[in-house]
Amino acid sequence: MEKSILEPLQNRQNVEMFNRIIKELNQPFVIEGHTVNVGCSIGGDIWTGEQDIHEILKKADEALYSSKRGGKNRATFYNAHEYGDCL
Repeated sequence: MEKSILEPLQNRQNVEMFNRIIKELNQPFVIEGHTVNVGCSIGGDIWTGEQDIHEILKKADEALYSSKRGGKNRATFYNAHEYGDCL
């Protein structure tokens, strides 16, 4: 399942938020007596409000697949040279 969330990314706190989401989703939970483990990969790009939203979503999608190729359970930004990956 993929989900798009448009959230202003202004600083490193947003990277920490993505790390918390990944950490929480990685906690096993029980459904009808069965332990279930879920993974999460996140891709993002920085939208300043001036770019075309479709282009931003395309870049975020590319970053998402980069996260998946990089080992899953991570967040990657399209413009990682500026903001860096977070693990």
